[in-house]
Amino acid sequence: MYKLYIQQKVFKLRDVYPVLDEEGQTVYEVDQDFKLLGNTEHVRHVASGKSFVIDRELLRFMPHYQVDFSDGSQLTIAQRFSFFRKQIELTSDQFQLRLQGDYLWDLNFSVYNGQVEVGSIKKAWLAWGDSYEITVLDASFEEALLALLIALDDILDQEKRD
Repeated sequence: MYKLYIQQKVFKLRDVYPVLDEEGQTVYEVDQDFKLLGNTEHVRHVASGKSFVIDRELLRFMPHYQVDFSDGSQLTIAQRFSFFRKQIELTSDQFQLRLQGDYLWDLNFSVYNGQVEVGSIKKAWLAWGDSYEITVLDASFEEALLALLIALDDILDQEKRD
């Protein structure tokens, strides 16, 4: 088990931020493209140079994202309709993850592969800018958890605007 941390800026012309490990070292760099419609984020692992792109698909009733990795693999992330709780599913050829959130505050989320918890996401309640903590329980899902967090952050930001 280990943790990753994200602290986004409040005032920004361009959304670029690091993902830090428990020692404060940059593990990933996230760079969001400026668009009037949609959302595209480029994520690069600093040490390996491996990367992936998260692209929000337009013209969908519920938020839907396509994640393309540099090795050719893909994921889809889709919010599902549910009352009171956030329910988001991440689907690939190898696995299917399910994110479930708390009822009211959208601060605590658990991520499951079937019935097994593989990680959790916590959003800081009182923070200057969006601050998140990812607890990775299974390292094979690290990139999927990060992609899920980035999509979740976009969904929460979109809900604030609506």
